[in-house]
Order: sequence, then structure tokens, then C-alpha cells
Amino acid sequence: FFRSRRNAEALVAALRQRPELDLIVVTNRVASLRFANGAAWYTHRAQKLVRAERPTFSLYELVSSGMVAGKLLHQPIEVHSKVMVVDDEWCTVGSANLNERSIESEAEANIAIADAGFAQDLRSRLMAEHLGIDADDPRLRDVREAAATWRQLSRDNLAARQRGELPRGHALPFDQEPSLSLLRGRAIWF
Repeated sequence: FFRSRRNAEALVAALRQRPELDLIVVTNRVASLRFANGAAWYTHRAQKLVRAERPTFSLYELVSSGMVAGKLLHQPIEVHSKVMVVDDEWCTVGSANLNERSIESEAEANIAIADAGFAQDLRSRLMAEHLGIDADDPRLRDVREAAATWRQLSRDNLAARQRGELPRGHALPFDQEPSLSLLRGRAIWF
């Protein structure tokens, strides 16, 4: 989930300290019954907070696409894994969402790995899988070039989908539309 105001504000502070910081957030779009789903309001707010500092910031979703009976169909891939890679030096994998609820009130577990080789390999393999390219693609070696490649190929995937063509990969940028603010749910959870 990408719903925490505190985490969005921390990202904004990091962007102010390091304007060159690349930030890629893969999360689930809240689309089902969006107007009545408070999660959409919190995700929209977090995206909006980061965009106030970096207007080009986008969230990304994963979508499976394929031909079925001669018709191109798209199905969201529910992202439930919790993975973060920082500067190709450190990573964490586990069950904790990046929000107060997971950290403060639920029994979650993550493992942190401070190994540059492992972190870079994990990032490259995940990006390659989601972009539909080979993990050995030279564009994935350098973290800056990899981020630029992610942004470009995810936009290419979206453009292909909009043209009614089969996207190369699963990653697509999206803007989270909000729900009605009065339906935002228990604020302490997000």
C-alpha cells in the first residue's frame, strides 16, 4: 500500500535533501468501487503530497495482458509482496506494508539485507520481469539509467495498451483517483 501521510512526507523531505533521487513505487491501483473505497482517498493523498515536490512522480501498477479468443484483455496483477531496494546497496523483503498499521499494530516481519551485489541483482531481476526485458539488459546496470528505462518502458506499455496493442511488459504508470473524503475510513490505519 502507498497510503501513509507520514511516509509520503518523509519521501518529500528526502527529495528536498536529494533532488536527484529516483523514486519508483509499484502498488495496486484502487479501482474497484473507488468512490466508496477509502483506500483510494489515502493513496491519492500520498501521491499528491509527493507530486507537490516532484510533479513528475507517478505510481506504477502491474497488469497482465494477453489475447483471449482474438480479444486483447488486461487484468491487474495484485501486488502483495513488500520489497524495497535502496541505492543498489540495501534491500528489505517481507510482509510489512509501508504504513503505520503494519509497523505499529500488526505482527509483520521483514528481513533487511545490506549487500550491494544482492540488492542490485534483486532490483535488476524485478525490473526486467516487470518491464518485459532480459535481466542482463545493459540499461539495468546503472541505477539511474535503470530508473529512466523503467519510466520510459512503462510509458511505452501504457501507450501500447491505449492503442489496443499488446504491451511488452506489465508495468504501467497510473494516477490514483480519490474516493469521497467522507469515506476515507479509520485514519489511524493509514
